[in-house]
Amino acid sequence: MPAAGKTSFGRMLATHLNLPWTDLDCDLELRTGLPIGKIWDLHGEALFRAWERFLLLEILSNGPKIVSLGGGTAACMDGMYLIREFSYSIWLHTDASLLEQRLGQINRPVFLKSANSVYDQLVRLQEMRNPYFKRADLTIEVSSNEPIDLNYVTNICLKQGILSE
Repeated sequence: MPAAGKTSFGRMLATHLNLPWTDLDCDLELRTGLPIGKIWDLHGEALFRAWERFLLLEILSNGPKIVSLGGGTAACMDGMYLIREFSYSIWLHTDASLLEQRLGQINRPVFLKSANSVYDQLVRLQEMRNPYFKRADLTIEVSSNEPIDLNYVTNICLKQGILSE
């Protein structure tokens, strides 16, 4: 979901685990030379998702790393299948009201174009995407702007055999 904290969490977890980190949206912007919103405007969602999927496959095939995904990556095409097949997934489950609060602090043009309230748009997105997100290997409940306990995440990954000491 937008503003769930995927980029911040991914960057912090990568540092904590001493692993490389990448952000799928940032990588896509670098590859195309266009911001995500402009890609959508010029080429539409279908082409954006195709490019996103291609880049996801490339990233997943290039060794261990922490990857912050776009908010809809897991819910489009075979995104969640690829993620589960080739990696370990963590869902930052965040209430729509907290997402709305966070989005109010940043400029997300896609939410400004709609006549519906930001909150209503977020609830609709959650209804569509949560069935995919629920298939993640680990769900972290995010209820505030406090940082996620990285030691907690690390311990779960160790117990599940995702990481070794």
